[in-house]
Amino acid sequence: MSNFFHSLTSKINDPTDRKEVRIKSSYDPPFLTVSHLCFQYPDSTKKIIDNINFAGGLGEIIGITGPLASGKSTMGIILAGQYPYDGNIHVNGKELCSLTERARSEQIYYQNDPYTNLLTEYKEKANCPQIIILDEPLIETNKQLERSFLKEWKKNTQNSLTIWITNRITSFHLMDHIIFLNNKVEYGTHHELMNTSELYRVMFHMQITNC
Repeated sequence: MSNFFHSLTSKINDPTDRKEVRIKSSYDPPFLTVSHLCFQYPDSTKKIIDNINFAGGLGEIIGITGPLASGKSTMGIILAGQYPYDGNIHVNGKELCSLTERARSEQIYYQNDPYTNLLTEYKEKANCPQIIILDEPLIETNKQLERSFLKEWKKNTQNSLTIWITNRITSFHLMDHIIFLNNKVEYGTHHELMNTSELYRVMFHMQITNC
């Protein structure tokens, strides 16, 4: 099994709820810890993000994927501090919603448009953000270039945690951890999800066939 969850006791915003959170990370303590994360749009009766728990350390890449309208882009916006949320998001030990706008912008970079100069820009930054959230950054490139880019990105971003959000999972064997959203949430490595999640396996084989 992956080292994606380790035992950690935490409380969600409701102080009467003292459920134990199960989180694993390769780093102790992890730079980012998300526990009991929930979100519901005001005009909806259903939570699009429901009880998400994960953690990540600097140098890791966490892939977030799922079918269309599964909530993956919404999750990126929440982690960037742009939507209110229920639960806890701890960034270097501090609650995300308690950070000032300046502190958030210094620690978190969010990009939701296709962009091909990411690595060059990252190398040129004097003070790189510790959390980089990228939503479909290479969707306009082919799958082979995406794989090559991710290998170089991993080598050059050891001081940052990357959240990589995409519907395309042909390069997800390069992710340290994966969050798969599909009405429920599944966690694991690419190898683990290929063995445990039928929908993930079907998505992967369909995309590989269309390479």
